[in-house]
Order: sequence, then structure tokens, then C-alpha cells
Amino acid sequence: AAMALMECEEAEKYGVEYASVGEVLADSEVSGDVSHKIEAGGRFYALISDGMGSGAVARRSAELVSGILSALLPISPPTDTAVHLLNSYLSDGSEECSATLDLFELNLYSREAVFIKSGGAPSYVKRGSSIFRIRSNTAPLGIMSAIDTEKIKVQVEVGDYIIMTSDGAHGTPEDAPWLVELIATVNPKSARALAETILAAAKKHHRRELDDITVTVLHITERDGV
Repeated sequence: AAMALMECEEAEKYGVEYASVGEVLADSEVSGDVSHKIEAGGRFYALISDGMGSGAVARRSAELVSGILSALLPISPPTDTAVHLLNSYLSDGSEECSATLDLFELNLYSREAVFIKSGGAPSYVKRGSSIFRIRSNTAPLGIMSAIDTEKIKVQVEVGDYIIMTSDGAHGTPEDAPWLVELIATVNPKSARALAETILAAAKKHHRRELDDITVTVLHITERDGV
């Protein structure tokens, strides 16, 4: 008798529309911010790393964070070991290196999400006209021998917008009131449109004179036919 071997795989039910835009610090040749997305193993990741300082040194620190996580995340979800590894690389270097870690992880089957922050700026979940703020008082990687990282779990819904920025968009460690008001009142047509609206407003508030600006926006969607 013939035998058929069937392999079943659970289909990813949810998707993410991703957009990331930025502006380099005035008089600087390269941005110290790195933004990146990774999709693997039923999970979607969005990362912003802001290298402390400016120019090439800041860029190298942020690229180290992005590069290591880009290699590790397709293999396994983020662990304390991976963050320890990053912290060790940055703090053991010959020159002073430090960078923020702002990582968003979404399970594409269940909509369970985690924000992982080490010194990252506040993030926001926009659900209609409601805003949920995700904030953490942690230090960037590379500053202390022990890691200072916070994991904040959230359950996102289809239609939610996730807004992540580097410090340059705020210009202050706290929330920028104009940014909170803008996110609450705007009715975005797409992730890219919202990201560009926030970037334009940040530039209008002269933040580019102070720091690089990066704005990443994610829109949670439902996959067709699932």
C-alpha cells in the first residue's frame, strides 16, 4: 500500500506593515541610530539602537547591537544571554562604547508582544484615539558591568500602530507633549505616512540640531485567507 507523508504547519495569522525614517544630526556625516527589522520563526522584530555620542563611533556601537541581534534572533528569541553578550562587547572595548537597545518582538500567531529596553526612548501603542505608553528607566548597554534591561509584555490588536523612536525625536528623557498629542489625534493612512508625519514634526521642533532622529512605525495586520 502506498503511504503519503503529510507535513502540517500552522500559518502565521498576523502580519506587520513596517516603516522607518530618519534624519542625521546637523553637521554629522553618518547617523548614530540604526533601525532594522527581522522576521523569522513566526516572530517579527523591530529594532532601534542609538549609539551614544555622534558620528562614526556612535554608528559602530549601534551597528554592533544590530549586527549581533540580526544574527541571533533568527536562531532563537532574545534571551538574557544575548543581551549579556552585547553588554560585554560594548563595555570591554578599547574605546568607550555604549548604545541603547529598543527591541519590539511580536508573535505572529498569537499577537503577544514584548518590548525590550535598555536606555531606549518611550514607545507607544496607538489603538484608535487611545495611546498606551511603554517607558523604561534603564541604562544603555556598555555603561555598566551588569545589564539593565526591562521586558514589558503587551497584547496588541489588529489595527494597532506601534511607534518607536530614538531620543532625538523627543529631545528630552521624558515624553515630548507635542509627540503624544500628535499620535493621539492623527488618523494615519499607513505606517509610512505616520512615520513621516512624526519625523516632520520632530524636525520642526529643532531636534535635529541636538541629535539624530529615527522614527519606526509598525501597523499590525491580519493575513488574508488565514
